[in-house]
Amino acid sequence: MNKFAALLVAASACLAGVSAQCPRIVTRAQWGARAANTAQLPIRPAPWVVMHHTAGAHCTTDAACNQQMRNIQSFHMDGNGWADIGYNFLVGENGAAYEGRGWGRQGAHAPGYNDRSVGMGVMGTFTNGIPNAAARNAAQQLISCGVSLGHIASNYWLIGHRQAVATACPGNAFFNEIRNWPRFNPNFLPFARTPHTHHNHFKPLLLLRPRVIYHLQLCSARLDRKYGVEPEMCFLWPYCLHTIYCSTIHSFISKASTFIIVIIIMPTQQL
Repeated sequence: MNKFAALLVAASACLAGVSAQCPRIVTRAQWGARAANTAQLPIRPAPWVVMHHTAGAHCTTDAACNQQMRNIQSFHMDGNGWADIGYNFLVGENGAAYEGRGWGRQGAHAPGYNDRSVGMGVMGTFTNGIPNAAARNAAQQLISCGVSLGHIASNYWLIGHRQAVATACPGNAFFNEIRNWPRFNPNFLPFARTPHTHHNHFKPLLLLRPRVIYHLQLCSARLDRKYGVEPEMCFLWPYCLHTIYCSTIHSFISKASTFIIVIIIMPTQQL
């Protein structure tokens, strides 16, 4: 009996430790979300957390934040034609976190990162000022909560939305704030697609220095956006290796009427 009681105490302590790291989370039902059907997050636990601001109205009361969540969801679904609100979670300046798509669901908030991240944001515009202490604490607690529950990788990286695409989000003031938060990654790392996850002949790229891989990804993402070229196509990668910032590629592709590049790649097994 004493052993059973001890187990109950230990289990209670563990649960208390997890819940202590989580902010108050307002569920979809509680804020009045519309029904939606979204895809599961394919890469779990999520290795990235992308921070946003909504660039709209602030909210400091439960009623106002509930209404703002409904407004944002309607805009995303009716205006953008999305399946649901784009974010996984939002935080209000009332100190509560609001369930958007929720844990383990793929968001629509940062192209290239949607399949590998949890998209969080604070309701309001934070170009010239940062969210209040209640919102900042809730956002950081939400990240810790996700790690504790196994939805966010323990070695995750935090970035601002502007590091994924050309945008002012999450606002200059708030971006400077999150640069001081744990696990913030100062690098711009586009993941429009990750070639070595689709084609085994790109596996040797894993042996390169992280900074080189970063430039390769930057190169492929720029080509994809500017020329509609699939960065997974191997014939462009040697040029990325030589030019890094793609200026030569951009000049070559824009001026050449036709070009054929043949690259022979040895199978991974022989490297």
